Amino acid sequence: MSMDRQEEQQLDKPIMEPPVLNISGRRSTKPHRVKQNKKTSATSAEPIFDNKLFPLMLSKILLKPEPPVNTKLAQYDHRYLGVLCLKNKKTNVKIYHMFPTRDSTMRTDYDNTGKIYDDKPDIQSWNNVTTEAICPETLRRSAVTYFSNEKWNKDGNIMEAQFDEWELSNKLQELRMQQIKNLFNYIKFLKMSKS
Repeated sequence: MSMDRQEEQQLDKPIMEPPVLNISGRRSTKPHRVKQNKKTSATSAEPIFDNKLFPLMLSKILLKPEPPVNTKLAQYDHRYLGVLCLKNKKTNVKIYHMFPTRDSTMRTDYDNTGKIYDDKPDIQSWNNVTTEAICPETLRRSAVTYFSNEKWNKDGNIMEAQFDEWELSNKLQELRMQQIKNLFNYIKFLKMSKS
């Protein structure tokens, strides 16, 4: 009879798992969980709703604030070379005012550049040309070099010419493609010099 009691006591004890060889060297601080039957919590059949709290809970669910904007993506702004196309009514000469701009400030940059010419009645604004650029200042300097036979101001951002804005736009696109090509060639050169 005493033997049966000992066997029953051994059967009631949880079964220990055999030790595992620790290859990684990590030590687990959590003791191994012994599986036992989970206790069921006593719940009532019907949930209790308070008439005063329910509208508050519902409004919190429905009026949830929108998730915050990912600032890393929002900070990226494309860069452009903006050209304000002007025309002198008396001499019929076209004036091109070039300036760097971004997506977020493009409209205000065009407005601020146009305000420079508001007090000059013989100069009229008539079009805008915008060219995307990796570096707008470099693109502007390339335009100064290419159109060196035209009349430029001392800052190199205002040009007087006889050709229309479509010729200027096409040439700026060609210079932009050349700028990208030079950048890729430079990256290839750096990669080849590393190996």
